[in-house]
Amino acid sequence: MLEGRAPETALDDEFQPQGGLPLPPDDLTELQVTIWRRVATSMQGFLTLADYDAVRNYCVLQAHLIEIEEKLKTTGNLVTMNGRTTTNPLFRMRNQLVQNVHLIGSSLGLSPAARARIGSAEKDGEAVDLEYLKLIGAA
Repeated sequence: MLEGRAPETALDDEFQPQGGLPLPPDDLTELQVTIWRRVATSMQGFLTLADYDAVRNYCVLQAHLIEIEEKLKTTGNLVTMNGRTTTNPLFRMRNQLVQNVHLIGSSLGLSPAARARIGSAEKDGEAVDLEYLKLIGAA
């Protein structure tokens, strides 16, 4: 028989899921706050204080991605600079943002594969956030 004291199993408050939705940081734009609410809602029951900065970064990058994609609709993926046709620098920025958003989103459990890994796959038929879709021009 083992003797001794049982190890502490309670995690610090920083790593405990927070009740309710956390307020977004004050420095976020309207679009970033809308993304924050969507993400925080989808992470309810999993979101901890330790996730706060990662969620903020995700929202900022996702908003930048949306803004760049809007600009690319008018400028196109190719531009002429110094008489030569080249890839639009915005297109390169977009590709980097896609990678970073995917990386942070996956670490937060925001992709289907990541949710499956943590055992919280969404149910089919989940309601769509119409406010978010309107802001990005998809509704």
